[in-house]
Amino acid sequence: MGKQGHCGNKHHQHAGLFKAFAQITNMECLTPEEALSGDCGFMAANLYARSIFGEDALANLSIEKGSEGAADAPVTGHIRIRAKSQGMALSLGDKINLSQKVQK
Repeated sequence: MGKQGHCGNKHHQHAGLFKAFAQITNMECLTPEEALSGDCGFMAANLYARSIFGEDALANLSIEKGSEGAADAPVTGHIRIRAKSQGMALSLGDKINLSQKVQK
């Protein structure tokens, strides 16, 4: 599953997408804040959530700036969701898909 967006500064764009993802999925970041800072063309972060039913879910978000290097180059990436129950993973995936459709 990929995500595309447009912005200026790479760090601010990556951080903005990461914060939006965490807010949409109600997940907490496991990756230390200092690992998310810096100005490079990519970012990866791990997130965790527990449902009200006690189900755990882990998500890995990795995004990178397009190779064009221009300020308006798209950001692409992948989201991997892991959960013991298929329903939990599908629910998080549905939230992410819905948020992408609303933003278009």
